[in-house]
Amino acid sequence: REESLSRREETATSQEAKLASLADRLDCEEKGVESERNALSEFKSELDTREVNLSRAEETLKQREAEVVELTDRLNKREISMDDKERSTATKIAEEDETLGELTSM
Repeated sequence: REESLSRREETATSQEAKLASLADRLDCEEKGVESERNALSEFKSELDTREVNLSRAEETLKQREAEVVELTDRLNKREISMDDKERSTATKIAEEDETLGELTSM
């Protein structure tokens, strides 16, 4: 009987040691999972920040593109106006040359 009781105690002690070891491993795993959750949360936060920044950059780009279109339109109108003025000036010069030519031939 004592021998049987002794073996049971040894078995119980061995099982307690195994349980303690498993409990330690479980604690380590839980800490690892928590660490990974924190890292994932930080990564998501960084990703959200980058997404907001990208959205702002896209909006700024759209505004700049609109400004370029507006400035291009204004430049084209100015060029057309200058072309019209050049033609008008050339016409006036031609008319004045013609008048001068008429006057000098008299």
